[in-house]
Amino acid sequence: MKTLCSLFIFNLLFICTSYAQAPEITDEERTLADSLEFDHDILKLVRANTDAEFKSISKSDKYEYPALAFHLEREKGNKLINELNHVRYRLNTKGYIIFKAILSNDAESDQIRIVKFADPLYPIQYMKTQGSYPKLSTAQIFDKIERWYESKGCIVNGAGKNWVQIKFVLPIENTDELAKEMIDFCPALESVYRGYERLSEKLKKDRPEILLEW
Repeated sequence: MKTLCSLFIFNLLFICTSYAQAPEITDEERTLADSLEFDHDILKLVRANTDAEFKSISKSDKYEYPALAFHLEREKGNKLINELNHVRYRLNTKGYIIFKAILSNDAESDQIRIVKFADPLYPIQYMKTQGSYPKLSTAQIFDKIERWYESKGCIVNGAGKNWVQIKFVLPIENTDELAKEMIDFCPALESVYRGYERLSEKLKKDRPEILLEW
């Protein structure tokens, strides 16, 4: 309870600071927000953290909901998502999620999206993530991540056609057990970490982030 209270106070202070420093958005950005039916304050919050150009992604057969999109270098994108994750529950309260949607080959221009949807695991469904080795459906991937979300405290920082980026925000008790489970679920982790022991060590770090690829 003490930890949750501390996180709440930290997030509240971050929100107040962010909004106090948030610059005004342009008329064009207001029009963009209105076309997406986004709250103007969401764009102000993002604009306070980046000067990247905002674009819209329309609702289509491929994407169930429209999205606000912008590109950033990977390091800057990771920093932005981590910063905005401090107010993730604020975004959830207002019905928004933020995640990385496209990883560039050169790490120079990853795409980040914001969607008006309350489920923090929705990026998996939105991007229709699937696995080719082993063969996994979107539903199977979602169900596994949902179990980790409920039992291990992980969130989805990104999702694409065949990958999901997750971050554990709570301490993990049995990292060896989880590392073996993750490698069974995503065999590519075996070669990335050269065995479950190194993955287990990674999971012991503060708020570890893991990229799952199939």
